[in-house]
Amino acid sequence: MRSEGRPNLYTDEQLLNVLKDYQKSHPNQKIKYAQLEKATGIKVHIWKYQMRDTIEAINKKIAGANIPARIGYNLPSVEDMLTNIESEPAMMKYYLQTLLDMVNNLYQYKEANRSIDILNADHKEEVDTLKMEIDELKKLLDNQQDVLNRYILSSASKQKREQEGIKDDIIQLDAESLKRYDEMFKELMK
Repeated sequence: MRSEGRPNLYTDEQLLNVLKDYQKSHPNQKIKYAQLEKATGIKVHIWKYQMRDTIEAINKKIAGANIPARIGYNLPSVEDMLTNIESEPAMMKYYLQTLLDMVNNLYQYKEANRSIDILNADHKEEVDTLKMEIDELKKLLDNQQDVLNRYILSSASKQKREQEGIKDDIIQLDAESLKRYDEMFKELMK
């Protein structure tokens, strides 16, 4: 009768308590197995085998918490602005100029976006036409490849060569047959 293998050295509850203690001493840091082993004395393979999902969930939570809330201008609060304006009247000019610059930039971005939309609309027809031409050329190339393959296969049979008017077996890969193959291909491409 088989047993279920070697028993775990640590219970999940014990490891969870040790992990919580580790987190308290290393707040807002991603948990790395090697550092965890060094700090706790518990081998990496034990952590990976028994607590991998828990550690990955903690690391995801920490990674999500470290994403900065704002991107772009770092504006002061209204209270900060009013405080600065009271102490320095020149700051009012600075804040108003910054606000006007932002409004002008937004307007320029809006105009640029409108120009891009107009260009896209103008060239959409041209792009669609070129796509149709490409599809037609692909179909033509496929048809010519089919014809060429039929000639090549027909050339292997003596009866087919006589029926189709093919002089020699095209499948032979000597210099002379390759030259004939190139000429035949050029004829098909016309």
